[in-house]
Amino acid sequence: MAVFDDVILQSTLEIDKRQYLVTLTSNRILLEAGKKKKENDDANVEVSYRSVGESIDLREIIAARLEKPPAAKDKVKTTEGNKVYLCIEMRPLKPNSFSIYYIKRMPKHRWRHKQLTLMSPEFETCQIWVDRIQDRLDMPEFQRPKSLLVFINPFGGKKRAPKIYKEKVSPLFKLAGIRTDNVVTTNASHAYDVLQDYDLSRIDGVVAVGGDGTFSELMNGLLARSNGERGINRESHHEPVKPQLRIGIIPAGSTDAVVYTTTGINDPVTSALHIIVGDRVGIDVCALYNNDRFLKYSVTMMAYGFYGDVLEDSEAFRWMGPKRYNWSGFKKVLTKKSYDGEVSYLLSDESAGHPQVRAHCWSG
Repeated sequence: MAVFDDVILQSTLEIDKRQYLVTLTSNRILLEAGKKKKENDDANVEVSYRSVGESIDLREIIAARLEKPPAAKDKVKTTEGNKVYLCIEMRPLKPNSFSIYYIKRMPKHRWRHKQLTLMSPEFETCQIWVDRIQDRLDMPEFQRPKSLLVFINPFGGKKRAPKIYKEKVSPLFKLAGIRTDNVVTTNASHAYDVLQDYDLSRIDGVVAVGGDGTFSELMNGLLARSNGERGINRESHHEPVKPQLRIGIIPAGSTDAVVYTTTGINDPVTSALHIIVGDRVGIDVCALYNNDRFLKYSVTMMAYGFYGDVLEDSEAFRWMGPKRYNWSGFKKVLTKKSYDGEVSYLLSDESAGHPQVRAHCWSG
């Protein structure tokens, strides 16, 4: 049997009819397997345990929940229209099992979740395990959101954002115990306007269910709010005040470039799980000006010339979904239009931000 210094809880529990010595430490759950339980095993026989066979990192646990007792399966015989009970199965009134839901990493940056069910003869043991795990997940070091303001854009991409959120994301937030205030946007500046007056002290973050445009609106809204509260004048060149809230993105747009940059895949379930476990990554933000007049903040790209014309033209074909970019691009190629421009830039003396430095930025 392994010995650990920071044991919070330790119990003998059953998984798939095999006894395990399960240990909760400050950062993981450890499972030590014993021999497989047989139907005629004496309950008083001492079980020997091997070394740790599996461990679950607490940072990748979504939730721990008590399981409802299964419905009793009574044997009933019907005689002349009357039910006659041949056998009545006794079931516990209180749960004698609980489940741990945790991250399963799949190929190509995709995440899913698994369920591990553990049983104990005593309801109190199950309740204690659920409470202790949840107490650890609620610690500030995990930085997990408990309340989120969710903006759902029903017009972006293939207009599937409401369906994606309802079927794939909302059940995961509910499982993790996250409270949500959902806003379905109705116009281009809806989310921006809401963020100017909303009581941000009630939430731990905002979530965009849509594409890059929805994320951009939330980012600009939060920066406008934080700058305004600090008295920053955006009309002149300035250093913006970083918002205290993080922005989560559920991909439901045409290109989902920001999601690809931050998670490596545009998969709604993967993004929801990243939000639940409190993952974060910093991104660079630039301010756009036209003749010293502030326009907006941007994180993905600044387009001039051909691509700018493609984006502008594609707005009239949103009903086509992502294919609108191909159509608008084809039209602009046929015009054979040329563009003139001049780019000025300053060389940086810092080497820490070089693209070849493969280090995550956690400043966001």
